[in-house]
Amino acid sequence: MNANEKAAYNAMVKKGWKVYRNGWPDFLVIKESQNKLYDIEGCAIEFKSNKTGDKLSSAQVEMHAALLKLGIPVHVMRSPAPAAIQAVERRFFNHKPMHVLVEEL
Repeated sequence: MNANEKAAYNAMVKKGWKVYRNGWPDFLVIKESQNKLYDIEGCAIEFKSNKTGDKLSSAQVEMHAALLKLGIPVHVMRSPAPAAIQAVERRFFNHKPMHVLVEEL
């Protein structure tokens, strides 16, 4: 951190903010929504390898929890295969609120 960043960090912490600098997911993906209720939709994606036994760090666990509290879904992917990407799209970008589903019935 440079001096300006450190001063800003200290000021935010002093005011009671939790400031995250580590543990960010590999990707934050945003897509224009097909759903008229939203302008954009998005999620965070973290890639981990099953082959190497790759695990989330404590900073990543904390960051993922913070993102979820902000309403940003986080998906940990164990495979970069196209099928895994499609699963994320189905889960996070093709959802509709319950009242919309009821209206469509």
